[in-house]
Amino acid sequence: MVRWLLVLALLLPGVAAATAQEGDRIRLDGKEFWLQTEPLEEWIKAQGWRPPEAAMISSSNWRGYIAEWTVEEGQLVLVDAWIRVRGRSEEFSMQQQSIREDLFPAMPRVVADWYSGAILIPDGELVDYVHLGYGSTFDHYQLLIVEHGRVVEYLSLDRAAFEAYREERFAAFSRSAAFAEVWTRFGDQDWTDEEKLDFIRAFYAEQYLSYREENP
Repeated sequence: MVRWLLVLALLLPGVAAATAQEGDRIRLDGKEFWLQTEPLEEWIKAQGWRPPEAAMISSSNWRGYIAEWTVEEGQLVLVDAWIRVRGRSEEFSMQQQSIREDLFPAMPRVVADWYSGAILIPDGELVDYVHLGYGSTFDHYQLLIVEHGRVVEYLSLDRAAFEAYREERFAAFSRSAAFAEVWTRFGDQDWTDEEKLDFIRAFYAEQYLSYREENP
């Protein structure tokens, strides 16, 4: 575990991944679910956005924000994004503060056209709790494959079907130039090949779950 946390610090700066993470939310067919992937993070990093000093950062939310999503007309749409700040009425209270206008000023509708990847949505019972990142497993999932903000495929999978799908996609991804690029990030880290593969399988799900060999 110590080795994993040290490498996380090197490869993913700022990640307090020793704690299970609070995911984004998505509303589908009138129900709210949480995500095990982060569609806004690529845009956040590209813009250089940082949580303001007033934001309360916790070990269960190292990103400092929560985004809320929906699917409209086949597109992934950002409903809101917010941070937690200290409340004024009580010493230890917290309240939500929207940052949507800060991120996307004067945009009444925000389609996630920057995002291509997999939206992984646990919608079943918890099977195995893992106190690390999004490592917990469930007995059912919804999976949305997104290309430049448009949902191009929807899958509803029980745990066995999801695990089979994940292994198939990971095997295809491991033969790609994109995988080779990820592999080089480990540099001279003193890891076995098996440890490297386990890490990529755990932290690059958005890339390989949506990978298609005809579109490397």
